[in-house]
Amino acid sequence: MKTFKTVALLGLIISGALFLPRTQANGLEQATSSTPPAQPPQAMVQISTFNYFAAGNYDGFVSIADLHRYGDFGLGTFDRVDGEMVEIDGKIYQVRADGKPHLAAENALTPFANVTFWQPATTVPVAPGLTIAQLETQIDQIAPDQNIFVAIRVEGNFQTLKLRSEEPAVKPYPALTDFLKGQIVFDLKNTSGTLVGIRSPAFSKGLNVVGYHFHFISTDQQAGGHVLELTTGSATLAFNDDPLWELVLPENSVVPQATSPATALATINVSASVPSATP
Repeated sequence: MKTFKTVALLGLIISGALFLPRTQANGLEQATSSTPPAQPPQAMVQISTFNYFAAGNYDGFVSIADLHRYGDFGLGTFDRVDGEMVEIDGKIYQVRADGKPHLAAENALTPFANVTFWQPATTVPVAPGLTIAQLETQIDQIAPDQNIFVAIRVEGNFQTLKLRSEEPAVKPYPALTDFLKGQIVFDLKNTSGTLVGIRSPAFSKGLNVVGYHFHFISTDQQAGGHVLELTTGSATLAFNDDPLWELVLPENSVVPQATSPATALATINVSASVPSATP
């Protein structure tokens, strides 16, 4: 059975208080104070690193049952890149190559995911007719801090959506850019549902996908996948800041350095000829 380890990468000083990884913070609280401890900041928990995953390490090592412990909102993929993952309201959906979401089995495994615990947040309206780039610009305006992870939830109607999923990879696993040349693309119109997104800061390059990463699931749970393109309809937007970033790494893995060729995968743009190199 595969094992894994958790690494807290970032603790921020907020309002004069130093927030440490939960295990360290709990130890300090017990040793130094009887005062009820302050709550740690929101954490973005990431399974594996993007470089390691994108180099062809597609075997899952964290179960869906364990993933629930780290968050109730997020996205990712499954063992062998067998479809796209969408987690919303604590339910984890697997969108396989047919584009149909279904609840993931608790014993299913993931090799890469980003999850957090969603907190209630004020919503703002999204103007209809926005492209994905224009939507990202609006998010940047209301969530300007580019040095932390941000979880994004957009709910409503979408005039158009271009989504993708994929058949599971077969060993020997190819690198992700080669594997995704076989992606299966779905075009939807006038579809209601939820966009689940993560914005990763520039300093995470190589460890995560810098910038925006969106997955989608329809309200009727009949369609979903990784978002390539969209046009908004009538929708609302909410976001959560995640100042703490935690990595869950496979034991005994050799994680490539950020200078490896796989680093380039984190910055590939979607085009007609080059698939988006994100799960």
